[in-house]
Amino acid sequence: PVFTNFCTRGLAEKKTSPNISNMEVLQPERTQNKKLMKTKEAKESKTKSKAESKATAAQMFRLRQKEHTEKLETDMTRLSEERVYFTSQVEKLKAENELLKQRQLYLRQFIQQALLASLPQDSENLSLGITKPKQERAY
Repeated sequence: PVFTNFCTRGLAEKKTSPNISNMEVLQPERTQNKKLMKTKEAKESKTKSKAESKATAAQMFRLRQKEHTEKLETDMTRLSEERVYFTSQVEKLKAENELLKQRQLYLRQFIQQALLASLPQDSENLSLGITKPKQERAY
């Protein structure tokens, strides 16, 4: 009776004809179980494959991130060194510029005093930059 219930249940589910022997009725359920096992295995395999793929992608991402961080650190070090170098260059150029300004002022004063000593002119006109026009000489 249990076997017939099992068989009839299998027949009803599979819609097979009643002429099929009991062994044939049981085999589709076994193949179904195998298929279920295969699909479970396939799902597990797919899950493992996805997990491995995600792990590999995560590892690659961490590697790229580490390389990027290292590159940024080396760039930062290089730029800091350049900043120090250029800051010192600016200071040197400022000092040189100040020295040149002092030399220029000294030379202006020297030329101005030399002109005062060599030309009999009003010192007031000379300081304003006004000079008497030169007289033409007759030959």
